Amino acid sequence: MDHKKEGFAIFKAQDKVNDSHVMVPKRSRSVIQAPVVAPATSSHYFPVGNATPITLDHVERMIKDLKNHILLPYPATWRVFTDAMNHLNTMPNVVRISPPVGARIVNGRVSQGSKVVVVGDLHGQISDLLHILKEHGMPSESNYYIFNGDFVDRGACGVEVLLVLFTLMLACPRYVTLNRGNHECDYMNDEYGFDVEVSTKYDRNVFRLIQRCFCALPLATLIGTKIFVVHGGLPRRKGVTLNDITRIQRFRQIPMPNYSQPEEDEIFQDMLWSDPVEDIKGWRDSQRGAGVEFGVEVTTEFLKNNGLELVVRSHEECLSGYEEKHNKKLITVFSASNYDGPETNYGATCTFIGDNTDPSFHNYQIFDDDYEDPQVVGLQDSFALTPATTVGGFGMRGSISNFGSTMSATATRYLTRRRTKDDILRDLRERIYQRRHRLMAYFSKLDRTNKGSLWMIEWVESVRNVLNLDLPWYFLRGYLVEVDKQSRIRYAAFLAMYHNMLQELWLNPWKQTVCARVLQQQRANHRSQMVSAAFSKSVVTYNEFCSVMRAIDYTMSDSQIYQLFCFFDTDHNAHICGPDFIKNLQMHSNNKPDPLRWDAEAMEQLQNIVIQARSQLATLFKVTHKDKILTKERFLQGMSQVGRGMRKQLTPQQKDAVFEFLKSRVPDGEVSFDAFLVSVYVFDSRTMKTLPGATSADMAELGLTPVLMKNGSFSSISGMK
Repeated sequence: MDHKKEGFAIFKAQDKVNDSHVMVPKRSRSVIQAPVVAPATSSHYFPVGNATPITLDHVERMIKDLKNHILLPYPATWRVFTDAMNHLNTMPNVVRISPPVGARIVNGRVSQGSKVVVVGDLHGQISDLLHILKEHGMPSESNYYIFNGDFVDRGACGVEVLLVLFTLMLACPRYVTLNRGNHECDYMNDEYGFDVEVSTKYDRNVFRLIQRCFCALPLATLIGTKIFVVHGGLPRRKGVTLNDITRIQRFRQIPMPNYSQPEEDEIFQDMLWSDPVEDIKGWRDSQRGAGVEFGVEVTTEFLKNNGLELVVRSHEECLSGYEEKHNKKLITVFSASNYDGPETNYGATCTFIGDNTDPSFHNYQIFDDDYEDPQVVGLQDSFALTPATTVGGFGMRGSISNFGSTMSATATRYLTRRRTKDDILRDLRERIYQRRHRLMAYFSKLDRTNKGSLWMIEWVESVRNVLNLDLPWYFLRGYLVEVDKQSRIRYAAFLAMYHNMLQELWLNPWKQTVCARVLQQQRANHRSQMVSAAFSKSVVTYNEFCSVMRAIDYTMSDSQIYQLFCFFDTDHNAHICGPDFIKNLQMHSNNKPDPLRWDAEAMEQLQNIVIQARSQLATLFKVTHKDKILTKERFLQGMSQVGRGMRKQLTPQQKDAVFEFLKSRVPDGEVSFDAFLVSVYVFDSRTMKTLPGATSADMAELGLTPVLMKNGSFSSISGMK
């Protein structure tokens, strides 16, 4: 599944990235001017000026603050990333570390050599990083660290992970090495949410500075003369040496897949994207969309050519946290535990003594998250299991004080499975919602007879290709779509199911404004004859509609065109009548203009920000599990923080209108954080119909468990009208 998801980011990036965008000046030392705006914080101990070096004492105090959800102040953060960039600019492509070998006295104990700890993917999971540091100790002459890429994305705390890693590197530059992973790249950060995280915690300038740091990260590390540590894998080409790798121009974004790419770009990409496999000896194209899958002969040949004995890489989730392949000449180590949900995998670290190639492994699963937000309500704050109303044999009722004494192990496992299922369904709904215009275009292309419906196999092909997720879609269709008696799916109706409550506020006024603008543009357009000819037909398909709308108004986005099409396709036939469209366009354009001038693109961005930064929302709105009421002032401040990650901003009047809308939808006019979450939650129409009188069991079946478990009881949600 991850292979396909990452491939989606690659191909999405190919559509919008050119050479001028991805290139970063070689060893650039220029620093972007630090903006004045900074998040509030109580941290004043951290040195801002370069005259005072960063020490482990500063790092330990910062970690203590991070556990209490206090970020570094803006000037200190800027100093960390600027110093990190300057330091990384001086590093070679392949860093060579030579840990002391042989018996020595360290802290009164006999040591047989310095320990080298290799840490795999962390993906923004700060709790795993803190566990590793607690288990192995801080960096020192006897304790080296190699952090092997993929520090950010997916997890909620990518910024915190980077702050810890970079400050450790600056405090102990001889003992801490960072390798680049495939997620240390702007197009991956754009797809997986790290850009939104940085923009909401700091701003876009910090994100740009972090990208410069990413482009300066080394590509690999050599432990002594025997062990090669790289994030992804080995080059597919024969005869590649370490000298070839050192000559790569790495100060840029990771090259895109290209069949005619230079040898240097191919090696660069392979090192960060490739995976080892056991069923072939050579190599083949990768399902990820970049890099290759390589066999034992590639590993053996690379080791022999470079006088090495072992390869250590990450990049790939392992159930035990580590895995040995290719006759134990290649080790995978993955350090993000519970990566796909509770009890899914262990995280692990790989430790060497000096350059001895015999590894030892430490694996773990972090359940009791030391970094869990205090404002996030756990299961114990929302549910108690009693013989009351049941879900699959387990009852649910209000809050309890002693969760452990009332919930059985069986019940815990049940709710864990339920939560994982709900998380998956929520993610699928959100992904369908965000890409519904692309799905519509794909469906329409397959519907050659203009019936407005597709066979099940066509629907499966479409969602698999557009969402780029290799999932059991035949099984999932029961949760997502309805099939008619002919086993066909009305695809326009399927997509129209997905929306959120907030659309009731802005969508219709926006459509009235757009109708007036389209009519005006259509009359003034020099291609009006082509437009008239297109809309003279009784059946205008979606793709034909898109072509004409782009000719009328090239500023309209695909998402906006889709919204407009749905407005006129009231029966969800996946096509409209051209003459009726012109008549209705005239009728709707004569309505009153929208005084708030809603912008569909801004509202779509708000929805996407909420989806990508869900774990940060409680912090941005400054709510806790004891105080979840959103006053108008708190709401507006939270919306301002969310807006820092948006290209288009809501106006003050629009923010006021959103608050008043929420206020009108809850009892007593008291807006809670739960009510806000539900208003931006992606529902399908079946969910919306059952929401007003929903019970806890209903909510669980509808996939709302993630919202409820994390943000409160049913009372505040079921109270919404």
